[in-house]
Amino acid sequence: MKTILLKKLSYENWRGQSQSLDFDLHNIISGRNKSGKSTAFNAFLWLMTGADDMDRQNYQIFDNTRPMTFENKKTSRVEALVEIEGQEFMLGKTATPGWMRKRGSSVYEKKSSDDYSFSVDGIEYSAGDYKKFIEDNIAPLDKLKLMLNIHHFLSLDWKTLRKYFEDVVGEINDSDMSGDYSVIKDLLAKYNYDTDNIRKVLRTQVNAIKDVMG
Repeated sequence: MKTILLKKLSYENWRGQSQSLDFDLHNIISGRNKSGKSTAFNAFLWLMTGADDMDRQNYQIFDNTRPMTFENKKTSRVEALVEIEGQEFMLGKTATPGWMRKRGSSVYEKKSSDDYSFSVDGIEYSAGDYKKFIEDNIAPLDKLKLMLNIHHFLSLDWKTLRKYFEDVVGEINDSDMSGDYSVIKDLLAKYNYDTDNIRKVLRTQVNAIKDVMG
């Protein structure tokens, strides 16, 4: 098992916010609603996986309170200092609104996609090489999303989750299910084996815990 530590996270013009955060071994991010907690979390998720906490790829990276024009475009950047097995790496990712001007025209038009760049320790990487670095040194993206994002975990069906668990512990047999599962058994009986309802109940409980923690 690898030891991986997040030591610093900074972002600039990311969803209209800029911040720099330093981390120790144990940290709590707290604040009022709309104070930036989710922004910090989503900036980190985007840097690591390309998606936000709802698993939306490159979603609302830019300040959506400003009209999107070529003149007021701003580059969004996220960086994180990550220690992997005692070695520090500075991961970076930028997004720039994509604009183009047709030949002979003075008017800029929005492109269908934005422009992205990636770096490790200041060295520019292609998107594919950056993904490979993350997967080789931290974890495959599908498993990384599970580790970092409880919302993504709760969105998956039980068959998919079972497959992930089997990847970690091996094939699960009935004989392995020898623990106390009375809580799950009670929920199954209460909601007539409706796993969607059970997932909503568990999600509500997780959100309640998150609210208490700030």
